[in-house]
Amino acid sequence: MTNIQSVFTQTSVTSVNMTSPFLSVPMMPPIKVTVPGVLKLLKSLNPNKACDPDNIGPRLLRELSEQITSPLTTIFQQSLHDGIVPEDWRKANITPVFKKGQKYQCSNYRPISLTCVVSKLMEHVVRSSIMNHANMHNILYPLQHGFLARRSCKTQLIDLVNDIANNMQSGLQTDICVLDFVKAFDKVSHIHLIHKLCWYGIMGEVNHWKNNFLRDCIHRVFLESASSDKVPVASGVPQGSVLGPCLFLFYINDIAVGLSSTVRLFADDTMLYLTV
Repeated sequence: MTNIQSVFTQTSVTSVNMTSPFLSVPMMPPIKVTVPGVLKLLKSLNPNKACDPDNIGPRLLRELSEQITSPLTTIFQQSLHDGIVPEDWRKANITPVFKKGQKYQCSNYRPISLTCVVSKLMEHVVRSSIMNHANMHNILYPLQHGFLARRSCKTQLIDLVNDIANNMQSGLQTDICVLDFVKAFDKVSHIHLIHKLCWYGIMGEVNHWKNNFLRDCIHRVFLESASSDKVPVASGVPQGSVLGPCLFLFYINDIAVGLSSTVRLFADDTMLYLTV
């Protein structure tokens, strides 16, 4: 766990740049949690998924969906209104997933968070509202292909190959720079993220809720039958969560500002290219 904890970014309030290259957009309306919406989420749970840190599995929640929909809707709405995320929702068990390189090196593993199932349902509600707001006002960078509907790594590659092929047919050279940011999800500054969300009109109750969602999170690593000590999370968005990838898109949304090159993104995987 010490190795995973070492990638966290410590950011002071005084280091936040209170200017933004973007104009503010209309404020996102308050989120209204509905009984039919929560029931739909409960019915869509995969019963074969793992239990959460509280040992409450999706099978149980799905089987009792008719009985628990109404109280869950009340809890979700009250959580948003108060801007408070229950403590149990901010606990996660980390599963190390091998990425590449030598298997004995901890840095070659991706930390995937196993969080509370009920918390994930709440994250679905918040994410849906945030993405509707982003789509309505065309907030997200148009060449971003990660974690978006009808976009994928394939669509990004097709667009890139098309641009290169057109340049070749015109006898032009294309210079390409491929970037991969190390531990990008784990290094997201919570302070900078909340500040950016405000500029995109995501303010009020939902921003207070997200601030509480990111703060004071507790993680511990599970490997077979062994577990690490619990440690606080100083930065980053949870990989394996519902809301984490969405928040990351807003965090890097201004990455192409000021660049003359074409910048194509799949989350943090970046390709910059310029016709010479």
